[in-house]
Amino acid sequence: MTVLVTGAAGLVGTHVLDALRSRGERPRALVREHSRAVVESFGAEAVVGDVTDETTWKRAATDVRAIIHAAALVASHDSFDEFTRVNVGGTRLALETARRTGAHLMHISTVAVYGRAAVYKAGEQGLTEDYPFQQLPMKDFYARSKRAAEQLVQHEAARGGVSVTAIRPNVIYGERDLLFTRRLIANLKRGFLPQVGPGTNHLSCVYAGNVASAILAALDAPVQQER
Repeated sequence: MTVLVTGAAGLVGTHVLDALRSRGERPRALVREHSRAVVESFGAEAVVGDVTDETTWKRAATDVRAIIHAAALVASHDSFDEFTRVNVGGTRLALETARRTGAHLMHISTVAVYGRAAVYKAGEQGLTEDYPFQQLPMKDFYARSKRAAEQLVQHEAARGGVSVTAIRPNVIYGERDLLFTRRLIANLKRGFLPQVGPGTNHLSCVYAGNVASAILAALDAPVQQER
């Protein structure tokens, strides 16, 4: 049996593929056609399709023991409906697939679900996973859609009959990062870095390879049932 990875050509996905390959596994990747060569270069079996397509999931999830669902719209100018279609709709199909196949689902969420602006304004420090969700800005389509996706995961887990783990990484950097790291390096090469706020702000960042290690560690851990 194998591990199916969505979003496998992205920052987290490629590091997950690397980590799986390093321990002798050949994962399967659900990707669009233009990403086929990328995932194959990391030793994955490519299944071409879309995470919002039920037929694609049925083709991709044959004989899988686990699903690592990392596919999502992140930084995009798309509408809220499109964020919802991909981030919530894709997660719904991942859950249905996990329930049908008995595979363990690793849902890659984000700390954005907490309500970043409200947390910063309150001056909170050292937030834990139990910190209550705060109000999200209407224009933060990413955070709103990811919270809706995670709430769907929680609802389905509460129903029983499906094994799910969700992790919430913060700002991720590392090789093949097309967002945070690229912008930071571009500014440094120009000889300046904009000051945000008073210049004393702290931003929690995590290396993509460490995120991949955490995902596999959670995947390998014994499943604990909710009480």
